[in-house]
Amino acid sequence: MGEENKITTNDSVSTIGGKLTMTASKDIRIRSEAGSVTVDSGAGITTVSGNHVLIDAKNTLVLKGAKIVRDDDSAEDEVQGNYALKARGGLNMAGAAKSETITNDAQTTVGGDKKEIVAGGIDVQ
Repeated sequence: MGEENKITTNDSVSTIGGKLTMTASKDIRIRSEAGSVTVDSGAGITTVSGNHVLIDAKNTLVLKGAKIVRDDDSAEDEVQGNYALKARGGLNMAGAAKSETITNDAQTTVGGDKKEIVAGGIDVQ
């Protein structure tokens, strides 16, 4: 088999009436020199799958969705460096248990009232 090179100097549209499958034995690259790249399935489900999936946002990564779900049984997030979590509204956290380890100084600032309820015993060391 040979090599195919296509050069289009204006807009290009391909319409396929059925299923499209692209298979490559090497890398597949979709690239825009100056514009945006959109992958959209309309009303269907869009899946990006792989052994390791890297999303490389040079500036800001935006996840849009009314609800973002992690569907694995045990997830772990690791951040190299500092981490800040900011909520522009209320922040609710719930879990079966909580473990917190702080190796340096800690500070809590509450701008209004603070209410803490301990339903079981408390052990302060």
